[in-house]
Amino acid sequence: MLDELCLYFELLIYLAGTFLYRFLTRELLRRPQVLPGNWPLRGLLFALTSWYALTLGDELLFMLFGTATKLAAAGIVVDLARGWGLRAASPW
Repeated sequence: MLDELCLYFELLIYLAGTFLYRFLTRELLRRPQVLPGNWPLRGLLFALTSWYALTLGDELLFMLFGTATKLAAAGIVVDLARGWGLRAASPW
């Protein structure tokens, strides 16, 4: 029972992170006068948005389809894209 609640709580965290960072990225791209010339911050927001969104998609695909062989290649691509987003967001 606790495992299922943790799974839904994890999905809620990824959903909230996706919407939060998507909103911030959209506002920074729509209003360039807010932070003029600060492209590293915009890149960081884009990387975090992509990581949260791809993690949410990966979790949902796993919940809906499990480990089906037809979606195994798509899971690898999503994992690689998630890794790129996390690597782009980290300072080291």
